[in-house]
Amino acid sequence: MADTSSSNLFKNWDYVYQNWDVFELPWVEKDIHPVLAQKIREFASAEGYALDIGCGLGQVSRHLASAGYKVYGIDASDRAINLAKGMTPEGLEIAYMVADSVRFVPEVKFDLVVDFLHLHDIQAKDLSVYIDTLLKISAVGATMITTSLSEKDPTATSTGERDSHFADCKVYYRSSKQITDLFFPYAKLISTEIINVGRGAESYLANLLVFRKTKILGQPPSGCLDTAPVVLP
Repeated sequence: MADTSSSNLFKNWDYVYQNWDVFELPWVEKDIHPVLAQKIREFASAEGYALDIGCGLGQVSRHLASAGYKVYGIDASDRAINLAKGMTPEGLEIAYMVADSVRFVPEVKFDLVVDFLHLHDIQAKDLSVYIDTLLKISAVGATMITTSLSEKDPTATSTGERDSHFADCKVYYRSSKQITDLFFPYAKLISTEIINVGRGAESYLANLLVFRKTKILGQPPSGCLDTAPVVLP
């Protein structure tokens, strides 16, 4: 049975980055995904604080810093963070750190939060806490982008989960509606798209969702203006 404790997950991902050719890992690309770049241009303001969750080698962090953001890049792997630091040119304002994304407590509120292919690694028992964390650390009006393996991928199981091919934990196929319901009523879904991610035998369909935070977490509903969440077609 997979050990899904936080300490073990940290060790798992550090082991992956220590023992694989990191540039052969299917989620590692030279540049960020073109659809992600498009959504950032379309929906996020080009200033303020940005968070790259599960930053890996820092491709998204460097993209955001080059666009003018003050960037925090967090990852569970110390090895990944050290590699990201080494790949980052001088002059880019990026604070890399090893951190638990589920319980991350930063010093600032973020105007842009990017979770690219990290959400499907969040264990079921931690999912609602993780979404609450995203809502707590983002400013009202912030853009939040999540990307996770889609339930429409051919490899999706009837239970919506399977063992990871890389670490001793589960990965989850989560629908747009499932994620949108977790953000409601504190963030509004403003864009959704199914994209292709990975490569070779590790190629998958993923749901890329863009949210706009509209309320402070815990703020009471505003009566008749609150309706059930709507998932865009």
